[in-house]
Amino acid sequence: MNYYRKTSFWLTGIAIGILLLSLSSGLFTYRQTANVSDDAELINNLGVIRGSIQRLIKYELAGEPNDELAQEIDQRILELHRIKEEVFRGNDAIMVQINGMTLAWGDLKQIIDDYRDDATSENGQALLNKSEEIWRLSDQMVTLSQWMAEEDVSNYRYVYLFTFVHLLLSITIVYFIQKRVKDILEHAVDYDMLTEAYSRRFFTDFLNRQIPTAKRYRRPFALVIFDIDHFKRINDTYGHDVGDKILKSLCNLIQSNMRKSDVFARIGGEEFAVVVPEANMEKACVLAEKLWELVESHGFEIDQKVTISLGIAEYVSGDDSDTIFKRADDALYEAKNGGRNQCKISKLQVN
Repeated sequence: MNYYRKTSFWLTGIAIGILLLSLSSGLFTYRQTANVSDDAELINNLGVIRGSIQRLIKYELAGEPNDELAQEIDQRILELHRIKEEVFRGNDAIMVQINGMTLAWGDLKQIIDDYRDDATSENGQALLNKSEEIWRLSDQMVTLSQWMAEEDVSNYRYVYLFTFVHLLLSITIVYFIQKRVKDILEHAVDYDMLTEAYSRRFFTDFLNRQIPTAKRYRRPFALVIFDIDHFKRINDTYGHDVGDKILKSLCNLIQSNMRKSDVFARIGGEEFAVVVPEANMEKACVLAEKLWELVESHGFEIDQKVTISLGIAEYVSGDDSDTIFKRADDALYEAKNGGRNQCKISKLQVN
């Protein structure tokens, strides 16, 4: 089950990565959109201020003061200060220009007051000069704002990168989910869910594949079948929960004492089988006696000894999966009828 835990770990990690990437991408996109919107608002505000000042100067020179327009410019200047931190994000050069425009506007208002008191050509020229200074300042700010807006727009390429990585991770997690579902289904078919031994179906398929291999390449193999003695009595006495624990403990014990090539399966409630490839009867008997001794000497969860009875059969020419299984099963039946807690060899191969 380690594989499934690792798969779950990676799936969880990828899912969290996608979630974080989605949040980051969303926040980044939102921020960039807000920046572009603020840049556009600032450029528009500067354009209005610049045009309004030019109109105000024309009114003043024409002898038609427009205090409402002056108040509107005041509000626009204040708006610059409100959004400057958001838009320019600590850009010192533009902050200096905004402060310079604010001071220049204050100077211009004073010059306007002077012109209204004394409409001389000198004061009129001062109006024009100061308005030109403000125009230059605003023009510089518009240029810088446009540059910053272009930079913000260019940053949208990172949105495409986020989207690509998000898509890649999504495809990856879909792949892993499909693979995990496939593996889980295969595991459910191939393994006994309680003991993690191979299932009867897997055992049958494997045994059916061993027969033609043995025939073609003349390779020996043996089959050991065993079950737990008086297991029903254990269940009745201690309960099925304890019985399940014994089954799991026994399977762990058996699996940790076999070769990797051996196939150990649960083929019934308390009945098990071991296919032993590349093994003749002598080697199969050695394995069977080893397993018998391991179980007999092992301390299980109950205060009575747990034992097993075993039947052994070796493949012979002409065998199919049914015949070799029957001979091993007959040997198991003989072991149980003979008093249990022992190994018996198929009668065909007693000699």
